[in-house]
Amino acid sequence: MAEAPFLERIFAIDGVEVPCRFFRPSREGADYVCRYEICSQDLGPRDVCGVDGVQALLLAIQGAAADLLALVEDDEKRITWLGGDGLGLPFSSSFDDFTRK
Repeated sequence: MAEAPFLERIFAIDGVEVPCRFFRPSREGADYVCRYEICSQDLGPRDVCGVDGVQALLLAIQGAAADLLALVEDDEKRITWLGGDGLGLPFSSSFDDFTRK
């Protein structure tokens, strides 16, 4: 039986709902892995590593934000959450130029 996500946020890309799901971080060796998936035909699930569960989850959230922005950047589509342009996700300051468009 596949693990169920423990967090989900629904975005809209040009009015089409796109769920983004996060799975509980799990220990793998000395590190932790957190899986996320964006339910879009363009992306498969991704695993992100961190030194602990908190870092793995935060990096997964930042990775999802980058992937969502990349999905709409290539095709000049509009992504929204709750009807607004912000994703409501924390992301690295290295994405500042990407999000100012």
